[in-house]
Amino acid sequence: MWCWKKKAATLALVAAILAILVPLSSPAYADPIVSPDGWEWQNPLPQGNPLFGIWGSSSSDVHAVGEGGTILHYDGSTWSGMSSGTTTGELMSVWGSSSSNVFAVGGYSWWDGITSHSASTILHYDGSSWSEMGSGAPLTLSSIWGSSSSDIYAVGGYWWWSSSGGEYETHSESVILHYDGSSWSPVLADSGYALQAVWGSSSNDIFAVGGWGDPTGTYYIILHYDGTNWSQMGNGTGYTLRAVWGSSSNDVFAVGDWSNPDGNYYIILHYDGISWSQMDSGTGYGLRGIWGISSSDVFAVGTSGTYPNQWGLILHYDGSSWTEMDSCAERGLECVWGSSASKNPKGRVPRALPVGE
Repeated sequence: MWCWKKKAATLALVAAILAILVPLSSPAYADPIVSPDGWEWQNPLPQGNPLFGIWGSSSSDVHAVGEGGTILHYDGSTWSGMSSGTTTGELMSVWGSSSSNVFAVGGYSWWDGITSHSASTILHYDGSSWSEMGSGAPLTLSSIWGSSSSDIYAVGGYWWWSSSGGEYETHSESVILHYDGSSWSPVLADSGYALQAVWGSSSNDIFAVGGWGDPTGTYYIILHYDGTNWSQMGNGTGYTLRAVWGSSSNDVFAVGDWSNPDGNYYIILHYDGISWSQMDSGTGYGLRGIWGISSSDVFAVGTSGTYPNQWGLILHYDGSSWTEMDSCAERGLECVWGSSASKNPKGRVPRALPVGE
């Protein structure tokens, strides 16, 4: 796991490890690596599984989740592994309403020789241990968010295409689950797209984003919940949206990517309370996560370069434009989270905890 720390706002980034990691005893980790933009390579390296999601109740209570049921906890100084009770599949996202009410979601898939199958995983942490919750959803869940302990949403889905006799067929399915404080239940299921992320400003202003694809292209979709109904808010071609976050109901960002053998491409969309518009895009990148401190202090993370020469990408928005930051990350980043911001006489320097694979 790669971990970076940036002084001033507690900011955490999650990346995916696609190589064998160097043991802790290696002298390569003796001295911290600090980028010109202030990102420090902490690299606690408590395990070697890829990580996909991160959330904390404070700068000294952070959870990161990933492959093989991996759950790590940060107490403000060190990372340590937690027992999740499962080693099957992947945990993709984590969110909580407090330090003693935390949820992690994901899933697993298998092939029976004829067709593929998948199932969801939902875990709950009560402040002392993790336990599994039942959902019954036959899909891997990719994101979770809530407005309170009794109003939580989890989304997931998949898409793929196949060909037979020269004819192409697209397969996609998605689900939205809701937790009312006692049980999970499906509130929406659709076979036209795959949802990747969910975020809201309140219980009646929630956004879910995702996409689907076929041999002719890739497409994105945006759903909105107004407290009564889910409805399609927007869609477009060329990209799949991977993450969504906002500072308010009229300041929402969505990021995504599209990959082909030539490399990765990214897109950033913005919602002003009335309509969505393309804010930024670029080649050679793919964005997977977004989080901010305010409307003028937003971070988006992903991957730069082309395989196998890829590295972590961090973009920063100051309220007027996006600029790339030097992350010193040698792997792609999957998620970003933070707790606060502060200033010193030289300006804001985030005190961050980016973690990754």
